[in-house]
Amino acid sequence: MLVKLEDINKTFAQAAEPAVKDVSFEVQEGEILTLLGPSGCGKTTLLRLIAGLERPDSGQIILQGKKVAGENCWIPPEKRGVGMVFQDYALFPHLNVRDNISFGLKNKNETNNENKVREMIELVGLENQVDKNPADLSGGQQQRVALARALITDPLLVLLDEPFSNLDMNLREKMRREVVHILRKSETPAVFVTHDQEEALSISDKILVMNRGQIVQQGSPREVYESPLACFVASFVGQSNLLDGTISSDGENIITELGTFEYPHQHGREPGEEVIISIRPDGFELVEDGPIKGVIKEIAYKGGVVDLIIELTNKNINKELLVHVHPKYRVAEGDEVSLKLLPHFITMIGECKPVM
Repeated sequence: MLVKLEDINKTFAQAAEPAVKDVSFEVQEGEILTLLGPSGCGKTTLLRLIAGLERPDSGQIILQGKKVAGENCWIPPEKRGVGMVFQDYALFPHLNVRDNISFGLKNKNETNNENKVREMIELVGLENQVDKNPADLSGGQQQRVALARALITDPLLVLLDEPFSNLDMNLREKMRREVVHILRKSETPAVFVTHDQEEALSISDKILVMNRGQIVQQGSPREVYESPLACFVASFVGQSNLLDGTISSDGENIITELGTFEYPHQHGREPGEEVIISIRPDGFELVEDGPIKGVIKEIAYKGGVVDLIIELTNKNINKELLVHVHPKYRVAEGDEVSLKLLPHFITMIGECKPVM
């Protein structure tokens, strides 16, 4: 365990509710952890608390076995051994790439410094840009300078606050891969902050989904996407169809208005108990004579996938489903279709309680 937060609370002056409430989690050696949530949910506040730019009202923060924040304890940011990459990169406009990267070095040995800077420049692939100032660099190059500056001090941990938000879509995807590659190669653990679900799913070893200052769910990208534990997670991380259901008498099926479906996961619910289930749009398959029937109301072609809004027509159900299908299916608005449900794409949520 590299970083440990225990029962962290933080409320800013004049705020109606806490920015962070009862938050606990750990970051392991070599791990890339992402704080994912909407604007104002507390994720950047958590990053600043770890960095030492804010003090918690209660709880404690431990870095590599040493308490850095807590009751009667406060270690300032410069003594925590944490690197940070800000959203706007915060580069010095009057310094070139080499000087920006070397700025934080404390070692006064010039030979060691030169070797360290050269290694870092090579790591981030900026060998041909060393004499340029930030204004002469692309957004992606500026980002690599900021990352190199954060890594050059051999930090225990790197914190990255929405690092890709200022880049266009194509460059953003490219930089995600590059930054993760650099972090893996340097073996430096990192905590990312983002509101972009796709970004979180693609870069993370572990995701913490936040809402209103609290952690709603944490787990691997696959666990968070395929097995949401709350309606907020089901709706915020990707898209989902939410349905009311009841546990069957044998406890192995769920009875819904769409029909009765096998539930292949362990759930610990009692027969007859009412639940809410989440079905991802990928959980349906177009078939010749499936049990779920409807009419296509809307189509959105997205290249690798086609989104269908299907209005159900069987059993007098007044409901629409969002379904993802492969582009190989040639369909049009108004087409009548039938579907089957893939059981492993069903997740039981229980009930939708608001975060307090």
